[in-house]
Amino acid sequence: MQVRILPASQEAVAEMADAAVNVSQSLVAALNNYLAETMITQRNKLFELLPQYGWEVINIEDQLRGSIGRDWFVDELWEVESIWTPKGLKVWIIFLIDPQTPNLRERVKGQGVWAVKAGLRKPPESRIGDAEVYLSLNVGWEKRLPEFFSHLADLRKQGLEQTLS
Repeated sequence: MQVRILPASQEAVAEMADAAVNVSQSLVAALNNYLAETMITQRNKLFELLPQYGWEVINIEDQLRGSIGRDWFVDELWEVESIWTPKGLKVWIIFLIDPQTPNLRERVKGQGVWAVKAGLRKPPESRIGDAEVYLSLNVGWEKRLPEFFSHLADLRKQGLEQTLS
């Protein structure tokens, strides 16, 4: 038995190309939604655990920032205050955007977030050499939470020492 493949008409080829583009766009949208939902889960977990370690979120800046401004790397910024001694000490928690995220200009909220950074200064006033704490949000991030909160406690001690000096 011999199989012959007949040439497709230009209309059929165009329809197949359109269908492939639609499938590709649907897959990209689904992946973006999944990634954004994953970030929201991580965000909610951190928000839930902060009070157990003596911290309270007092303000959240969650507007989508531009892809070319000074703070393009910030997906979300939390102003966090110590509810333990020294009460009222502020720490800034930043959800960082991976600079290698494709299509930064078309990024949706929560997409491309790769880590959380905490420091005693609000960006962009933070400086190289400032004490900072990082939590990578890749696989196994929940196992690193105790270490992250331990380092946050170290920031609290450093903040106390700065207020006493």
